[in-house]
Amino acid sequence: MITARPAAYVRQSSARANKSEASPATQRTATTERANHDHPGATVRMFEDIDRSGYQVGVVREAYDQMVAAIKAGEITHLYVFYVSRLTRQDPRIALAEWLPLLAGGLTIVSITEGTFGPDNTMDLIHLLLRMDAAHNESKNKSAAIKAAKALAHAAGGHLGNPPFGFRTVERMAQTPAGEPVAIRALVIEPTEARALRVAVRAVLLGFAVHAVCRYFDRRGIRTRGATVGRSRASGAWSDRNLHKRLRDPRIAGLPAVAILDDRDNITGYRTAYDLEDARVLPPPAEPIITTEEFWRLQAILTGTARSIQSADEPALLSGLGILWCECGYRMKARRFVANATLANRDAYMCTAPAGRHSNTISLTALDGWVRMRIDRLLNSIDPADEDQTTASILAEATRRYGAATATPETAVQRAAVSAELADATAALDQQSEALGTATGAAAAALTRAVTVTGARVDALTARLAELDDQATAKLPLDLWTSSAYGDEPAWWDGATVGERRDFVTLFVDRITVRRAASKGGRPTKADPWGTVNARVTLDWAGTT
Repeated sequence: MITARPAAYVRQSSARANKSEASPATQRTATTERANHDHPGATVRMFEDIDRSGYQVGVVREAYDQMVAAIKAGEITHLYVFYVSRLTRQDPRIALAEWLPLLAGGLTIVSITEGTFGPDNTMDLIHLLLRMDAAHNESKNKSAAIKAAKALAHAAGGHLGNPPFGFRTVERMAQTPAGEPVAIRALVIEPTEARALRVAVRAVLLGFAVHAVCRYFDRRGIRTRGATVGRSRASGAWSDRNLHKRLRDPRIAGLPAVAILDDRDNITGYRTAYDLEDARVLPPPAEPIITTEEFWRLQAILTGTARSIQSADEPALLSGLGILWCECGYRMKARRFVANATLANRDAYMCTAPAGRHSNTISLTALDGWVRMRIDRLLNSIDPADEDQTTASILAEATRRYGAATATPETAVQRAAVSAELADATAALDQQSEALGTATGAAAAALTRAVTVTGARVDALTARLAELDDQATAKLPLDLWTSSAYGDEPAWWDGATVGERRDFVTLFVDRITVRRAASKGGRPTKADPWGTVNARVTLDWAGTT
């Protein structure tokens, strides 16, 4: 007589937000009790898949695969499930191709609610086929109905899924494009969360980092969405990444949005939607949390196109400007021995690559002096009567940047907003153009329309930015900056603050790339004071790339 080796399989399609497992608990209890009743004294193996669909093709169910392998190895003779649909909801032709050989090998499937399906009974196999077909059709029809309902609600401007932080949903009656009435969930402001977002926006606009705002929220007990609705991480701290994502969401300014997805279809951010007929558009709320002007100023700061106006420590000349890069592609930062003045000669710029991946440092004093020397040589070489094209391009871009930096506050705010929106629209256009290259049929037609709409928006923003640049045009004070005797007499640079020097550098420099030294050591000489730096550093001038 063959010894029974029972096992039970439990599956829940979607994990609950608060990790509730009422359904798995019911399945677990019922299958275990039945198995113990049928086979007293036998050990019941348990296999569980939570948050795993039995209908979608391509979903990996780790416990299911382990269970099937154990059945093939003869380690399981009786399999207990609450419903047959817990095993699979796929097309019965696909399901039976996997399960018939297992049944032929002697497996008995026991469904708590539907009966026993043995290996030697033809009628049992027919019943099993009928149950699998019913489970598949149920999921298929449910999926089609849900998709149709979501499409209808989306077409009427309804919100699908959980509302983002700062909002809640209310039911409203709306009309589809065809004029049919439909009930939708509309986004409305959630006052407490919206107040927290406004605080975060003001803080970032004042120069505070996102992570500093998160720590402030934690200290003040401002609750995350998880803490509010009782999710599994209800006691978790504020996440820099999630707050950053919320501040990037155009819907907080009452604008339509499109989610940015990674290769695994996870949302990594949001951008403004310019083609409102795109099926992926997330409809805007009825009222914004912040103004569009505040939103675009915020985006300018978050993307680094506008620098914060507040800093706890005086920065190094080149750190934090977004222009200093290591050859490996990582940014470089300053490492300074502020607490010990005797070690100031060891101050350096260093690569920010993770430890062990790349190491690259260069003397802070040497690189700062080299950059000053390069800009000073450029300015002293200017000859209005014989100006080459490269120098003209550099001066034109520097003039534009200087005009933007010295513009009136109103113009500066407008320019920052338009510049950030232009960057957003350009990124969207690039993404749509790339997708259009491989699209066919209806998708190609939709993307062609989207590219046209977004392209027109890019053109309009570019023209508006040019208008603002014309309003902010100012003459470069070259006489103030140049010195006829470099280093021998007081010059503008010597009396300027670090902040003024940093602003000055960004007028003329787009990028500085530092390569690793060929060997350790090496000091400058009187004959060639910049030789060690020249060999390692490349400078890209503004307006030349």
